[in-house]
Amino acid sequence: MLTHIKKWSYKKKLHDRKPNVRQEDNGHYNMGKKIGILYEIENLDDHTTIHEFKQKLKGQGRIVKTLSYIDQKLDVANLSQKTFSRKEISWDGTPQSTYVEEFLDWDADILICPIKSMRDCYSYIIQLSSARMKVGLNCQEAEHLYDLIVDMPYIRNLDKILNEILNQLKTVSH
Repeated sequence: MLTHIKKWSYKKKLHDRKPNVRQEDNGHYNMGKKIGILYEIENLDDHTTIHEFKQKLKGQGRIVKTLSYIDQKLDVANLSQKTFSRKEISWDGTPQSTYVEEFLDWDADILICPIKSMRDCYSYIIQLSSARMKVGLNCQEAEHLYDLIVDMPYIRNLDKILNEILNQLKTVSH
Protein backbone atom coordinates (compact mmCIF):
# COMPACT_ATOMS: atom_id res chain seq x y z
CA MET A 1 0.00 0.00 0.00
CA LEU A 2 2.73 2.46 0.95
CA THR A 3 4.61 1.66 -2.28
CA HIS A 4 1.55 2.64 -4.33
CA ILE A 5 1.14 5.89 -2.41
CA LYS A 6 4.83 6.65 -2.90
CA LYS A 7 4.58 6.05 -6.67
CA TRP A 8 1.40 8.14 -6.88
CA SER A 9 3.01 11.04 -5.00
CA TYR A 10 6.17 10.85 -7.15
CA LYS A 11 4.16 10.90 -10.39
CA LYS A 12 1.92 13.71 -9.15
CA LYS A 13 4.91 15.89 -8.24
CA LEU A 14 6.47 15.15 -11.63
CA HIS A 15 3.24 16.02 -13.43
CA ASP A 16 2.61 19.15 -11.34
CA ARG A 17 6.10 20.44 -12.03
CA LYS A 18 5.31 20.28 -15.75
CA PRO A 19 8.57 19.34 -17.46
CA ASN A 20 10.36 22.17 -19.19
CA VAL A 21 9.71 22.23 -22.92
CA ARG A 22 12.61 20.72 -24.81
CA GLN A 23 14.04 22.65 -27.70
CA GLU A 24 12.79 21.48 -31.07
CA ASP A 25 15.22 19.12 -32.76
CA ASN A 26 15.50 19.62 -36.52
CA GLY A 27 16.98 16.16 -37.05
CA HIS A 28 20.56 17.44 -37.05
CA TYR A 29 22.51 17.17 -33.85
CA ASN A 30 25.40 19.46 -33.00
CA MET A 31 27.69 19.29 -29.95
CA GLY A 32 26.07 21.69 -27.49
CA LYS A 33 27.47 24.86 -26.03
CA LYS A 34 25.75 24.45 -22.63
CA ILE A 35 26.33 21.12 -20.91
CA GLY A 36 24.80 19.91 -17.66
CA ILE A 37 26.33 17.00 -15.76
CA LEU A 38 24.30 15.05 -13.19
CA TYR A 39 26.39 12.53 -11.30
CA GLU A 40 26.88 10.62 -8.07
CA ILE A 41 29.96 11.05 -5.92
CA GLU A 42 30.82 7.55 -4.73
CA ASN A 43 34.26 8.60 -3.51
CA LEU A 44 36.28 11.81 -3.46
CA ASP A 45 38.16 10.80 -6.62
CA ASP A 46 34.87 11.14 -8.52
CA HIS A 47 34.73 14.81 -7.56
CA THR A 48 38.25 15.36 -8.92
CA THR A 49 37.47 13.48 -12.14
CA ILE A 50 34.32 15.52 -12.79
CA HIS A 51 36.16 18.77 -12.02
CA GLU A 52 38.90 17.88 -14.55
CA PHE A 53 36.27 16.87 -17.13
CA LYS A 54 34.44 20.16 -16.54
CA GLN A 55 37.68 22.12 -17.08
CA LYS A 56 38.34 20.17 -20.30
CA LEU A 57 34.89 21.11 -21.63
CA LYS A 58 35.33 24.73 -20.58
CA GLY A 59 38.64 24.74 -22.47
CA GLN A 60 36.62 23.80 -25.57
CA GLY A 61 34.43 26.87 -25.10
CA ARG A 62 31.53 25.08 -23.42
CA ILE A 63 29.52 26.38 -20.47
CA VAL A 64 29.21 23.61 -17.88
CA LYS A 65 26.98 23.28 -14.84
CA THR A 66 27.15 20.29 -12.51
CA LEU A 67 24.90 18.75 -9.89
CA SER A 68 25.94 15.82 -7.75
CA TYR A 69 24.29 13.47 -5.32
CA ILE A 70 26.49 12.54 -2.41
CA ASP A 71 26.14 9.93 0.28
CA GLN A 72 26.28 11.55 3.70
CA LYS A 73 29.00 9.13 4.76
CA LEU A 74 31.64 11.00 2.75
CA ASP A 75 33.48 14.06 4.07
CA VAL A 76 32.31 16.81 1.73
CA ALA A 77 33.56 19.88 3.55
CA ASN A 78 36.00 20.85 0.76
CA LEU A 79 33.80 20.15 -2.28
CA SER A 80 33.16 23.07 -4.58
CA GLN A 81 30.38 21.42 -6.60
CA LYS A 82 26.66 21.89 -6.01
CA THR A 83 25.43 18.78 -4.22
CA PHE A 84 22.35 17.29 -2.68
CA SER A 85 22.10 14.32 -0.32
CA ARG A 86 19.64 11.86 1.23
CA LYS A 87 18.57 14.59 3.65
CA GLU A 88 17.15 16.55 0.70
CA ILE A 89 15.14 13.70 -0.79
CA SER A 90 11.53 13.44 0.31
CA TRP A 91 9.83 10.23 1.33
CA ASP A 92 8.58 9.65 -2.22
CA GLY A 93 12.02 9.95 -3.84
CA THR A 94 11.76 13.50 -5.18
CA PRO A 95 14.65 15.88 -4.46
CA GLN A 96 13.88 18.98 -2.40
CA SER A 97 16.96 21.14 -2.92
CA THR A 98 17.55 24.67 -4.18
CA TYR A 99 20.55 23.31 -6.12
CA VAL A 100 18.25 20.87 -7.92
CA GLU A 101 15.82 23.67 -8.74
CA GLU A 102 18.65 25.86 -10.09
CA PHE A 103 19.92 22.96 -12.21
CA LEU A 104 16.46 22.30 -13.64
CA ASP A 105 15.89 25.97 -14.40
CA TRP A 106 19.14 26.14 -16.37
CA ASP A 107 18.60 25.59 -20.10
CA ALA A 108 21.24 23.02 -21.15
CA ASP A 109 21.83 21.76 -24.67
CA ILE A 110 23.15 18.42 -23.41
CA LEU A 111 22.60 16.59 -20.13
CA ILE A 112 25.32 14.03 -19.34
CA CYS A 113 24.52 11.45 -16.65
CA PRO A 114 27.39 9.04 -15.91
CA ILE A 115 25.17 7.32 -13.32
CA LYS A 116 25.72 3.60 -12.86
CA SER A 117 22.42 2.82 -11.12
CA MET A 118 19.20 4.79 -11.30
CA ARG A 119 17.52 6.32 -8.25
CA ASP A 120 14.12 8.01 -8.22
CA CYS A 121 15.75 11.40 -7.57
CA TYR A 122 17.91 11.07 -10.73
CA SER A 123 14.95 9.97 -12.83
CA TYR A 124 12.98 12.97 -11.58
CA ILE A 125 15.74 15.41 -12.54
CA ILE A 126 16.36 13.81 -15.94
CA GLN A 127 12.66 13.78 -16.83
CA LEU A 128 12.26 17.45 -15.89
CA SER A 129 15.38 18.60 -17.71
CA SER A 130 14.79 20.65 -20.85
CA ALA A 131 18.11 19.55 -22.38
CA ARG A 132 17.87 18.87 -26.10
CA MET A 133 20.03 15.74 -25.78
CA LYS A 134 20.10 13.48 -22.70
CA VAL A 135 22.98 11.03 -22.52
CA GLY A 136 23.58 8.34 -19.94
CA LEU A 137 24.76 4.88 -19.14
CA ASN A 138 22.72 1.80 -19.85
CA CYS A 139 21.28 0.87 -16.49
CA GLN A 140 18.05 -0.70 -15.33
CA GLU A 141 14.98 1.55 -15.59
CA ALA A 142 16.81 4.26 -17.57
CA GLU A 143 16.13 3.36 -21.20
CA HIS A 144 13.19 5.76 -21.54
CA LEU A 145 15.11 8.68 -19.99
CA TYR A 146 17.95 9.08 -22.50
CA ASP A 147 18.26 10.01 -26.15
CA LEU A 148 21.68 8.37 -26.32
CA ILE A 149 22.62 5.38 -24.17
CA VAL A 150 26.26 4.37 -23.71
CA ASP A 151 26.71 0.71 -22.81
CA MET A 152 29.75 0.14 -20.57
CA PRO A 153 28.66 -2.56 -18.10
CA TYR A 154 32.12 -3.63 -16.96
CA ILE A 155 33.82 -0.25 -16.78
CA ARG A 156 33.75 1.37 -13.34
CA ASN A 157 36.34 4.08 -14.02
CA LEU A 158 34.54 7.43 -14.24
CA ASP A 159 37.22 9.02 -16.42
CA LYS A 160 36.88 6.25 -19.04
CA ILE A 161 33.09 6.51 -18.90
CA LEU A 162 33.14 10.28 -19.47
CA ASN A 163 35.60 9.97 -22.36
CA GLU A 164 33.43 7.30 -23.99
CA ILE A 165 30.35 9.50 -23.61
CA LEU A 166 32.24 12.35 -25.32
CA ASN A 167 33.35 10.01 -28.13
CA GLN A 168 29.74 8.86 -28.66
CA LEU A 169 28.53 12.48 -28.72
CA LYS A 170 31.17 13.36 -31.32
CA THR A 171 30.12 10.38 -33.44
CA VAL A 172 26.46 11.43 -33.33
CA SER A 173 27.29 15.05 -34.16
CA HIS A 174 28.94 14.18 -37.49
